[in-house]
This record gives sequence, structure tokens and C-alpha cells, in this order.
Amino acid sequence: MNIKIAIPDNPIYSRFLTKKDEVCNKYDVSIFELDDSKCFELFLANKVDALLTNPLTFGLHVGKADMSIIPEGSISASGFSEIGSIIFRKDLKTFNTLSTTDKESYLFHTAMILLSEKYDMEPEVIVSEGSGAEMLESSDAAFILEKSSANNNSLDLGEEWYDTFEMPLVLGFWVCKTEEQLENLGEVIKELCDFDGKNEIDIVEEIGSDGETPKRQGKISYEFNKEFEDALAQTFHFLFYHQLIPEIPDIKILGKEEKKEIDM
Repeated sequence: MNIKIAIPDNPIYSRFLTKKDEVCNKYDVSIFELDDSKCFELFLANKVDALLTNPLTFGLHVGKADMSIIPEGSISASGFSEIGSIIFRKDLKTFNTLSTTDKESYLFHTAMILLSEKYDMEPEVIVSEGSGAEMLESSDAAFILEKSSANNNSLDLGEEWYDTFEMPLVLGFWVCKTEEQLENLGEVIKELCDFDGKNEIDIVEEIGSDGETPKRQGKISYEFNKEFEDALAQTFHFLFYHQLIPEIPDIKILGKEEKKEIDM
């Protein structure tokens, strides 16, 4: 039976899901790569069996279907991650404006939550195209989906999130319809997220020419565990508190009869 799954067309996911061709051939899987909202449209229209999503997109679609989280292959960052950065103009003591190419993206909203919760800051958001350096021509700081260059003062999103909240930054998790439990689906997802037989990748900062800067370290994990589940619950709290989703979702895990209620 052909299994159809949807994956957001996002450099973060393409960076870590490197075995798509192998899995498609082995299990007769069809993968659709579209933006977040279109992936969910396919899912709600029963055109795909499962999708990779993030807490914001999931929270915006609560109540539209009976959905369960698949306890495999969830992606999170703990510590230095090179997933996203806030970069600053040189010699800046504070900042009032922040540029981004997509102010509606989940990771940009996590950056804004971090600035609000840790620094009590709500900078003016400027939507701008181009590289980080080009965005800094019209703003004090810029949010980029990549590691910062050696020329920029910066905050690494994964590192700042983990240091501030003492929990992983949730990047993605897999969802299916509760009543539709396809054979091999968990195995397909597990193999998609396999990285040379490991369930995590170590991220180590490259050192510049001076060789004296301490190396920052972190990891990207593919494991669905209690730490991930707790981080997901807290992320839903943040998104609701900052009025980004209409309600706090229940976490319903495939294979478990009960829902995990999230206390306010």
C-alpha cells in the first residue's frame, strides 16, 4: 500500500531528513514537499496519511480533525543548533527593529517569544528580502534561518531557548488521523529520521582564525520522549499566552488511549 506523507518545504527539515529517496523506494512512500499550510490542507483533505508539522501550525488547526501525534522521529534542538540566528549590526548596544523574510513562520515567532520572555523586548518587525547583511542595512537586527557569519554579533536561537527555558526547542513532529493507523508508518518515519544509526546529531561551532573562541555545542534530536513531550506542552502554552493560537491543544499520542491534558 502506498503511504503518502507531507513535509514542509523548509531548509531545516531538508537538512536533517536526508534519507527520503531510500525510504520512498523501500516502503513505496510518496512524499509531498509544500509550505506548512498546504501540507495541512492535503492532510485535512485526506490526500496524505501523515505530515511533519510544528506547534504553531498544529495549534492553528486544532479541532479540524481528530489528530494524533506519532511517537517517532520528533525533531528538537538542545543548545547551540545553527537552526536560526538573530544577528546584529556592529557596535549595537540595544535594538528597536528586527528584520525577517517571513514574520508568520514558527521559528520567527519562537525568536519573538524568546525576546519577550527573556529580555522583555518587542522590537518593531520589518519584512525584508535578501541576505542577513542586506536586511541589516534597514534594521538594527535580523532573524535568519542559518548560522551567523563570523562578522556578526548574534544569538543562536537553539542555544538561547535552551539556556532560558531549560528545555529543547521543538522543531517538528509527525501527525496522523487518530482512526487511521497505517502499517509501517512508524517504521517509515523512524528511518526517515535515522542519521547513521543514531537518533541525534552533535552540532559543534566552527572556530574562527583566532582559534581562541570556546566552541559552543548542542545537538539535534530525533527522539520522541518525555523531555520532548514536556517541551511541546510548554511550547503550546507560550503560543497561547502570546495569542498565536486560539487554544492549548491536548496532546494525543498514537497508541495511547488517554489524552494528556495540559494544565493551565
